[in-house]
Amino acid sequence: MALSLYLKYTTITVLHPNIFMDAEELIKKADIQKISFEGAKIYESLKINYEPQQKGKFLAIDIDSRNVYLADDGAQAVELARQAHPNKVFYLVKIGFETAETVARSFAMNP
Repeated sequence: MALSLYLKYTTITVLHPNIFMDAEELIKKADIQKISFEGAKIYESLKINYEPQQKGKFLAIDIDSRNVYLADDGAQAVELARQAHPNKVFYLVKIGFETAETVARSFAMNP
């Protein structure tokens, strides 16, 4: 199952295994504006550590813990984040780009 949510200048990603909350519930309960605002602030404070060396890679950011997960693509970054925080919505940014790929995804475990 995949859900898409488009926001200007922001990527919000939702992942979940189907034994936890379903994606629609995560989206309904998430404060998307807060995740967008806080995620952007966190990235701004950290980007000096990633730009330009990691340009083109992705960071998934958990705004509550401020943990970041670096990977070559967005799906990998979010999967790393999901392993640590299964029922969270993450801020996802493409390093070195003003406008990130803007997609919210919901992944369910295969039976």
